[in-house]
Amino acid sequence: MVSSSSAICCAIVIVASFFIELAGKQADQNLETFRELSHNATAAKMKVEFDACVRFYKEVRPQIQAAHLLSQKRQYENNSALLQANEFALRCSLGISVDLLEINELQESVLLKLDTSINVNRYIVLAQLNKF
Repeated sequence: MVSSSSAICCAIVIVASFFIELAGKQADQNLETFRELSHNATAAKMKVEFDACVRFYKEVRPQIQAAHLLSQKRQYENNSALLQANEFALRCSLGISVDLLEINELQESVLLKLDTSINVNRYIVLAQLNKF
């Protein structure tokens, strides 16, 4: 028979992996969107800003993959890859001078997913210290 604390532990571990995967999918979508925006930009300044986001998002994906591998190994205490991915996504946000709702939503979506992943990992570590 599975104890309720053990079941909660398993559910939280699944949630941790799920949010990392969601963040990865959102980062991939953002990368493609910024590639398209860069390709279609007519103003030189906008092209430069979108190109910078493409470069940043090319760095986000490997960080999320590293975090996913750590999650699969149940190594939740190391959030450096997620924090680095968050930093790259934030740098993209801060580098765009145009205020478009769609771009803001893309950025907020990936940042929220990364923040959620980090917080779930921290919760798991604290819960493990308290033995659920």
